[in-house]
Amino acid sequence: MAHQTSSTPDSKPDRAFRSIVLATITDSTPAQRVLAFGFIPIILLFIGALPIHQQQQWALNLNDPRMLQLYLSNFVHGDIPHLANNILSYLLLMMFTFPLAVSAGKQRTLGVVSILLLTVLPILVSVYSITMLGDTSAETVVGFSGVVAGYAGALPFFIAYHMNEKVADIGVELTGIGLMGLELGAVLWFVGLHSWSVVLLSVLSVIGLGFASYDRQVVTKIGREYEVHLIVYTLISFATVPFTLFVGVGAGTNVYGHLIGLIGGFLCTLSVVLGQTVLSQVRTESCSDS
Repeated sequence: MAHQTSSTPDSKPDRAFRSIVLATITDSTPAQRVLAFGFIPIILLFIGALPIHQQQQWALNLNDPRMLQLYLSNFVHGDIPHLANNILSYLLLMMFTFPLAVSAGKQRTLGVVSILLLTVLPILVSVYSITMLGDTSAETVVGFSGVVAGYAGALPFFIAYHMNEKVADIGVELTGIGLMGLELGAVLWFVGLHSWSVVLLSVLSVIGLGFASYDRQVVTKIGREYEVHLIVYTLISFATVPFTLFVGVGAGTNVYGHLIGLIGGFLCTLSVVLGQTVLSQVRTESCSDS
């Protein structure tokens, strides 16, 4: 019997990053990549190129909102830097979310979630913004950042999907909820609601889930170093969400839209995850009965 030596994993971040990109390309179709990285930026750029008077008509009037404004105001921006910032933020989040979905074979799930984030969430963001800003001096609200926050809210589930696929049979719903609990605890802290009980319970929930899904063979099961890097990079990105959405933002930023977008994206993804679980159980029972 020949003696086999385990190959030393390449720990250089640049090579790990290239491996992530290569795996994402080889395991996804061109159409999936175009939809993930090109569709939304093209739509936002197209609307941004429309005449100013047209964009102003679509801006959400907080005092006299119209039905069309409830939806289209989320795709209109105040200026070019505002537009560029939201496009770059979306692409950055998708650079983590899409590889996770591809690795776990959940591209279709990401597609369904994206449909909800692009159809339901914009209206939710607008309605909540009217409720919270209606009595303030603000007159109009525009921007895609609420939907971008929605993708941040979806991210913990795709982290859990990846870990479930590559490591162990852990509860995707519970892990996603635990990660989001920690995130919301940080968000509430940064917006001034310094409730130690909320933060502490959020931290404990994640620690508890971490112990529940602990496995000494995690790295061995993942097998490829680049996947470890992907999880680490994604968790770092997710941890910075409170800073990017609620800390150091401009005076005119609609942080209420960010907050409801984050929670709404989480709830939309949770509904898809639970819905797919129920459908899978129903199909299994139907097959067993037949």
